[in-house]
Amino acid sequence: MRSFTMIITWKTVYCALLLALMGALGFGVSVQISWAGRVTAGSRTTFTCSSSCFPNCIYSWTFNGRTANGSAVTWTPDGQDVSVALQCIVLSPKTGISSSTTTIVEIW
Repeated sequence: MRSFTMIITWKTVYCALLLALMGALGFGVSVQISWAGRVTAGSRTTFTCSSSCFPNCIYSWTFNGRTANGSAVTWTPDGQDVSVALQCIVLSPKTGISSSTTTIVEIW
């Protein structure tokens, strides 16, 4: 009868963790849009997109027929709309996987 001994090294743990994270990205990236306070016509509001994407992910936005890049966007609504669909798209250049979320922003 043979006995089997498994030797766990930091390299093994690191590789297992890396594979688990890469696999998790294959199921989609969690994306969230946040901002502080009420969105009011004529007042600047900064929207921030955060995600579980790692590392060096690319963020882009679409809203009101516009596009913008970066994890945050500052916008001053003109009061023409009562609500706007704000979408954040996150792309992992390493895997080529993208994910997005859309939120409806009510404008006061």
